[in-house]
Amino acid sequence: MIQAAFRERKIPFNVHGVAFYRKKVIKAIMAMLKTTLPGCGDGPFRQVFKTLLPYEKAEKMRVVEHIEKISTVRKCSFISSASDVFNAKMSGTFNRSQLSQGRKVLLTLEMIKKLVHREPSLSSIITSIGNFLPQKYLLEKQAVVDCDGRKLLNEDSDLRSVLQYLLDDVTDFLSSQFAPRHSGFDDMMENKGCLGVLKAFVDYICEREKENFRCRRHDNEDSATLTTIHQSKGLEWDIVFIVKANESEIPLLHEHSGGIKEGRDSIEEERRLLYVAMTRARVKLFVLYVIMDSNWQVLRPSRFLQEIPAYLVELQGDINLVEKKELLPRSLSEASELAEATLTNDSLGKKTDEISENLRDMEGWDGNIFLRRFKVDDRGIIARIFHQWAKKKAFQDPKRLLDKVRFVIDERLTCRKSNKVKDVLVALRSSLKCDEAFQFAEKVIRWEQIPLDNRTYLLRERQEHFQKIRVENAMSASTPTAKQINYLRKLGCTVVPESKLHASHLIEQYRSL
Repeated sequence: MIQAAFRERKIPFNVHGVAFYRKKVIKAIMAMLKTTLPGCGDGPFRQVFKTLLPYEKAEKMRVVEHIEKISTVRKCSFISSASDVFNAKMSGTFNRSQLSQGRKVLLTLEMIKKLVHREPSLSSIITSIGNFLPQKYLLEKQAVVDCDGRKLLNEDSDLRSVLQYLLDDVTDFLSSQFAPRHSGFDDMMENKGCLGVLKAFVDYICEREKENFRCRRHDNEDSATLTTIHQSKGLEWDIVFIVKANESEIPLLHEHSGGIKEGRDSIEEERRLLYVAMTRARVKLFVLYVIMDSNWQVLRPSRFLQEIPAYLVELQGDINLVEKKELLPRSLSEASELAEATLTNDSLGKKTDEISENLRDMEGWDGNIFLRRFKVDDRGIIARIFHQWAKKKAFQDPKRLLDKVRFVIDERLTCRKSNKVKDVLVALRSSLKCDEAFQFAEKVIRWEQIPLDNRTYLLRERQEHFQKIRVENAMSASTPTAKQINYLRKLGCTVVPESKLHASHLIEQYRSL
């Protein structure tokens, strides 16, 4: 949607995929390779444990942090502490299963080290390391993914798999970049190892990625950049827009559970991600959230937005409807431009006339009499059940749809698994026989029968309609600014405006005289 809008307005933009050597699976392989090099630091070992331990992210972090604490106290390396912890017969922190998994990681590292000292082919070593990865299937995926058939910035269109891309990089390095320079290289070759080649390859990749990073910064200078929070780490822009900062997105709604993980570690991780996104902005940050979804359900802004200090926040609605004090004019000519940008009675009337007919039919989707029987947080669950089955032609009759919803509820209630929305389903089932339920079913069916393009258009109109109402309410509750009052006096107005909205209407009224 954003890309389409940029194209329509001829705004230059680029889309950044994950740089190849920043992919998790490649970072894991490179970390395993680095652990075999002399003088390897703690970073690669930490990365390997995070990759190979078969636990959730929070549990992996707990294990790694415990080992780091021990290494700090003992003033020794990470891998030395890990060896002591996991090779012990008993532990006051980890159970037998965790100790066993830790030993497996240590054994894997030892096998890789022996392989590097024995195998002369770096490509063979990388292929073997790939088989150790829990998510080795990722190596078979396409290395460079393009979007809508277009080439991603800084990346070539390529159909090679991740593994093949990496192996080709090794081949190119050996043929064009690598030349034996170390005095001990011949001895290494006689021992049928490839430690020297590996060291040179790792150094080459590190330098090349630093250069690519500098090039990426340069490419971003004169265009808008579309990227994810994870991909933006290490980058900065003067102006940043964070889109869809809603409760279901930040923190993320997990598909497998249908809810937000409320654990302290999960929430803190989501909060850190938003912090990363916010700190990408050097000058100005815009945080956007959606008011309503495609099912006409009101969406809540992210809980994290409430934690931003009020004095740092500038609430901004539709720029055509309202201007904050900071944007108010400093001169009469600027005031004229402001008046053209503010809401006019005539333009508002025309806009209302255009959408009123469509909105009248859809009126009450989020405030429907039937939905008002339930809590605000439960209305989305109820609407999803109705919309899910109203899409099917077999249930595009109000009575049949209600029967199907009742049947689905009965099935879910008889399921032995714990049902977090049991109370909602019970309340919904008891309300299905009322007239309001029948009317709601009719409206849902009518909505699903509208073509998708028309639905999108109607949704946009409704969002604009509610946004206009919100902005008007905000302006009505705010006192007029001194600049608005002074400008009205210059226009010859003797009426004292009661609010910003009243002042805006008066400006338009007196300018039209």
